[in-house]
Amino acid sequence: MPLDRHLRFAELAGTALEVQLQSLGVVEEFMEPRDRTPWRTFPWLVVLHTRAGEATWETSAGVIHHRPGTMVALAPEVRHVQVVGTKWWQIRYLVVHGPWLQRLSADMHAHGGTVVLEGRRRISAGHADLEHVVQTVLEAAPGWDWEAAAGLAALLGHVQAALISDQVALPLAERLTRVIDRDLTAAWSVAALAKRLGMSVSSLAHRCVAETGLSPAAWVRRRRAERAKTLLATGLSVTATSERLGFANPYHFARVIRQEFGVPPSQLRVVQQPSPLAK
Repeated sequence: MPLDRHLRFAELAGTALEVQLQSLGVVEEFMEPRDRTPWRTFPWLVVLHTRAGEATWETSAGVIHHRPGTMVALAPEVRHVQVVGTKWWQIRYLVVHGPWLQRLSADMHAHGGTVVLEGRRRISAGHADLEHVVQTVLEAAPGWDWEAAAGLAALLGHVQAALISDQVALPLAERLTRVIDRDLTAAWSVAALAKRLGMSVSSLAHRCVAETGLSPAAWVRRRRAERAKTLLATGLSVTATSERLGFANPYHFARVIRQEFGVPPSQLRVVQQPSPLAK
């Protein structure tokens, strides 16, 4: 856990930010070499800048390496663990929560929950905006709320731009996986998927068939079936798996599994044997 942390939350009541934000805080943190946090989630959107040392963030979407100059945004409620390298890790970050972040947070979750700001120009501009907001909050001079709002808007703009760049570069199958895995119980229509991916319905349908060989609806069905196969292999019952993945009923679930794998779900389930030591 952090050996030293300085945290300050801004007083938002009566400011230009109170309608759009519930909290805005700045953090300066030092973690000693080889330190490791437990797996955890934050309720805020976090924008972090590594000032010295190194560490890794492990999340469900993969591993991010933090080195001096690295800037990373982490969406709210993303489960993660921090592992410090061989040197002291010094970081500065903003924690932000409120309606203003709703759309960006949803887009980040669809992308896996994290965004890395890369490129010298983007990092330099993002770092300058981050520092501007931090100093504005710490000094709290008259009119600080408008200054903070402007700096925060610019900073989040860099995150959104990086997110869009990453999304365009990813194969469509991976983009679809990230969106659907965030909510496998949703009744994903082609229109809803297209909107989440920032594409037209016709473009999504065409590209999905061209790149995966399946229509969007068939691709969603297969992805849910693959997840069901994984859950059944852990010993989860057919009924519980069906309910967890939001199928209308076990009969519909069984029909989908048979269509995808050629066998009923019961044949995919691993029955957990009782321990011989159990009484």
